[in-house]
Order: sequence, then structure tokens, then C-alpha cells
Amino acid sequence: MKTYLALFRGINIGGHHALPMKGLVEILSGLGCENVKTYIQSGNVVFRIKGGARPEIAATISQRVLEGYGFAPQVFLLDAADLQEAVATIRLLPVMARPCISFSWSPPRGQPLWSGWPF
Repeated sequence: MKTYLALFRGINIGGHHALPMKGLVEILSGLGCENVKTYIQSGNVVFRIKGGARPEIAATISQRVLEGYGFAPQVFLLDAADLQEAVATIRLLPVMARPCISFSWSPPRGQPLWSGWPF
């Protein structure tokens, strides 16, 4: 079994694309996910699942949300290695009072915001 962190884009914002965390847990459990844990109403959820490639897992989750709630959110899946890389990247950045991590499906375009960009 592999553990993933799923980040959902654009749910539960200003009353739009409402997705109760209980419903999200039910969707993931119905897909065979185990140890499903959500964080507040953010759409951040950690779960374990056996087999499957990331793109297919994300697409299936999005499709199930569409079927149950009428919209298909973008789902970004991260594993432990991804999170470790993100934390290591923070250590390379200039000292910041409140570091912020952003994940993207594609590399950034244009010039980096600071020197020492690790990508």
C-alpha cells in the first residue's frame, strides 16, 4: 500500500464547490482507500491505497466527486518522497518568517523569484 496526500483545488471556497469532508472520506473509502484522514474543510486528505498509478487515482477521485457533487475538482497527489523534496527545497530558500509551498502540474515559466531556484 502507498500513502498519498491529496490536495483538492478550489473546493469549499466562498460557498462554491461544496464538498463535505465526510463525503470525501466516503468517496475514498469506496475506492478502497484506507486510513483516510481529512484536515478541516480544506480538501487536504491523507490516505493509503493499494496499486494504481497517480494520474488514474486522481482522475478516478475527481470523477467520483463529479458523480456525487456535480463538479470535478483538480486533484494533486503527493507521496512521501514529494513532501521530503519540498521540505528540502524550503531549506535552500532565504530565511522566511512563514515559508509557503506551492505545487504545480508543470514547471514555472520565466525567471525565478529568487536566485538559487532548485529546479
